Amino acid sequence: MSRLLVVCPGRGSYSKETLGSLRKTPSVVAADAFRARLGRPTPTEMDAVEAMSSRLHVAGENASILTMAASLADHDALDPSHVVAVVGNSMGWYTALAVAGALPLESAFHLVETMGQYQVDNVIGG
Repeated sequence: MSRLLVVCPGRGSYSKETLGSLRKTPSVVAADAFRARLGRPTPTEMDAVEAMSSRLHVAGENASILTMAASLADHDALDPSHVVAVVGNSMGWYTALAVAGALPLESAFHLVETMGQYQVDNVIGG
């Protein structure tokens, strides 16, 4: 049996090379619904644009949920019985909480959204 270590990357790991690669998994659909309820761009909408935009993709309030959605999509493709550990780098630790089951998905979205909103007009990291 395979044993998997899941590494959830931090904000800024979503790049122009990954634009258009987000798969619509159950977790991504949930992230889209969460952001739609807030009236903010959804991960799927941001991923579907023709070209990378700093204003849209790098802004902390968007980059955070977009990075999380990409990690969740990757995790959704794994067999959970093979996952033996989950770690997160930088903002990825918020995603790791959800992936590991330590925080319900909806609560993790709230955490990521809150931390992303702290960066509006004050970009930190990246």
